[in-house]
Amino acid sequence: MYNLNASFSFYMFHGGTNFGFWNGAEVAGPVITSYDYGAPISEDGGITPQYLAIQEWIRKLPNWDTPPLATPKNNTAKNYGEVTVQKFDTLLESFTKNPAPNCHQSILPLSFEAIDHPYGFVLYRKVLEFDGSNLTAENIKDHGFVYINDKAQVYCILF
Repeated sequence: MYNLNASFSFYMFHGGTNFGFWNGAEVAGPVITSYDYGAPISEDGGITPQYLAIQEWIRKLPNWDTPPLATPKNNTAKNYGEVTVQKFDTLLESFTKNPAPNCHQSILPLSFEAIDHPYGFVLYRKVLEFDGSNLTAENIKDHGFVYINDKAQVYCILF
């Protein structure tokens, strides 16, 4: 590419994180919130082997007017000791305390697109009569949580 005088871009040059519920899902399955996909600079700002390889490649380019600068040192990791966490809410409690202002009713579960919901979670509720049959949820493309009588029963990552 260099010899052809072509342009290119790096995806990702530095790692990062999607906060909240912005990670989303691909058609085939879930996507993690970190997007440090082998980036030359890691999510915490550290130099990676990819960075060093790019730096070395640039250093070897003929007639390159601006050779790479010295490689910066990575920050030293620190131990913050024991951290105490307290329960805030369960997932279901969070939905119950903060209901969405635009609820929909339908016979079948609606997709995010059908309810114009770009990201996050959707809570589907249904009162079931027990008849001994199996519950199926065929089109979940990310994470699914099943509660019975407000008690968590199943958590699954679906692909």
